[in-house]
Amino acid sequence: MTNTWIITTGNNDILLKSDADTERNHNNKYVRKAKLERNCPYQLKEKDIFSGKKKQTYYSLESRAIARIYGKMESAIDNILVFPLWNVFLTELQHQNIEIHEIIVLLSDQQRIFSLERREKNSPFWKDTVESKELFEQYLQNHPWTQDAKIEFLTLDPQNETLNPENKGLD
Repeated sequence: MTNTWIITTGNNDILLKSDADTERNHNNKYVRKAKLERNCPYQLKEKDIFSGKKKQTYYSLESRAIARIYGKMESAIDNILVFPLWNVFLTELQHQNIEIHEIIVLLSDQQRIFSLERREKNSPFWKDTVESKELFEQYLQNHPWTQDAKIEFLTLDPQNETLNPENKGLD
């Protein structure tokens, strides 16, 4: 039997382990570049993630901001970023000894429907996960339970804003 894991990605799939990581990297060139980009949201938010009865506090940024800031850092996955929801799920798969043979990761990219003028700080554009593809891929290829699985990425990409006149994005 072949087991396929279909992952819908979102804004909470990649979080920062601590707020100190952002402060330490405050002056790195990727952070400076992200802050200069029009309306790039660069505000940390606390996120409590529960694993069983244990609560862990992490910190979130919008998905595109994380990808633009940490996506080029070699050690980001080991030292700065965490995939808490995926970690819980994979721990359970390991506990039940369920092997994963194929992984399909769904990404979002709404840049065609959110033009530069419409990319406010709260725009769904910043929650898109397409730019996090390399981080997701690196995580899955290096995780012992998924490193041998076939990985495929599919991107949800609405074509223009006439499909979405109410400005709500893919949601």
